[in-house]
Amino acid sequence: MVATGTSKQHQGTVFPLSGRQMEISLLFVLRSSIALAMIVGALVFCESAYSTSLPGQSVLETTPESPIRIGRAGGYVWAEYCPDNTCDVFRSRDKRSGSNFLFVAASYYFYFSRYAYLESWQRDANVQAEVENALESIKSKTCAAYSGRKLAKCEILEMNKRNSVQVRFVRFDERHNSSQRIPLEEALR
Repeated sequence: MVATGTSKQHQGTVFPLSGRQMEISLLFVLRSSIALAMIVGALVFCESAYSTSLPGQSVLETTPESPIRIGRAGGYVWAEYCPDNTCDVFRSRDKRSGSNFLFVAASYYFYFSRYAYLESWQRDANVQAEVENALESIKSKTCAAYSGRKLAKCEILEMNKRNSVQVRFVRFDERHNSSQRIPLEEALR
């Protein structure tokens, strides 16, 4: 059996492909095309997933003097605001570093942080709307009756029940740093 219109070239001699060879070649091309399409699709998905920030994340990047940074260390996921040689750190044993932690951390800095650097940011109506929308999106049943500052406090306390929330004040001096844990009740006044 000879497949018409398709051939293989070998040292100047043309050999027609058999039906089985043609089938194998087409199957290979089809599989390659599917694999390529899947790779391109995955890249497009990843590009869109990483090029857009989580709701609430952009508000953490707008703080005066320095953005609020998110990280993971020593079994904690943490957020820190370090405008000078001191830091206001909000951390939790929460294994997930997703949007819930991000939203609760944003609400801590917006409603409760006492850094003078944050005062103008804390008065910004756009920041307030973004923080409140983020909190509303994760509102637990326990905190359903609250909004604004009371909702933020309730969600922080709920996270604390599950994941041991800590607020710390860290100071960096020459060759020395000190870290002081702030009781959660005091931090949320």
